[in-house]
Amino acid sequence: MAAGVPARWARRPFWAPSKASPPALPRNVELRIASPDAVVTGPHTYFDGEVTLKTWMPGERIVFGAWTSVADGVVILTGGGHRTSAVSLSPLDHQVPGGDHARYRSYQTTRDTVVGNDVWIATRATIVGGARIGDGAVVGAGAVVFGDVPPYAIVAGNPARVIRYRFHPDTIARLLRIAWWRWPDGLVAERVDWFYRPVREFCDAFDPGPADGPLAEPAGKEPIRNADSHLGL
Repeated sequence: MAAGVPARWARRPFWAPSKASPPALPRNVELRIASPDAVVTGPHTYFDGEVTLKTWMPGERIVFGAWTSVADGVVILTGGGHRTSAVSLSPLDHQVPGGDHARYRSYQTTRDTVVGNDVWIATRATIVGGARIGDGAVVGAGAVVFGDVPPYAIVAGNPARVIRYRFHPDTIARLLRIAWWRWPDGLVAERVDWFYRPVREFCDAFDPGPADGPLAEPAGKEPIRNADSHLGL
């Protein structure tokens, strides 16, 4: 067993221990990661309660933007899949006597799991490997996200689907252009009262105009797009 690796992790067939130190995160965040750079967090993102972040292999990452809120019981993954196209789903290289433990022929990774800026992930939601959560989105309690959540969408259920959007598409486009989460801390503090005024007033005050930023995705009551994940959902 690798030094410093908890026994419950080392027994896992795809645990790839690292000699480096894990990232500095609150003690309530349980890290089961394969490399110290597996978790990237933006400023002011916080974890309220017991949260699990898990990767299996070096190079897999979970990335958070700024000012994001992650509630108790949330689980976020990258990787960890099994090849469904093989004869067996079992990691035989690691289970049969004399198996080649250096091979991972049953393993299926995913792209990075990315959580945007100013996102709220509610209690006991699960974010599956490869999912992308857009800026300003809400993931409802107990939701299971397999794919892409558009900016400012509210999703719920298993699999998670768009329930509604927080604002009109034009307002979403304006908020994405403003991208207030990029402001320096001092500017956020200076303008904090604006966040509690009507959204239109906030946009009128700080929207730089259509030529200076991205447009939002079309809003509507539609299923979220599937990620290129191993689950194929």
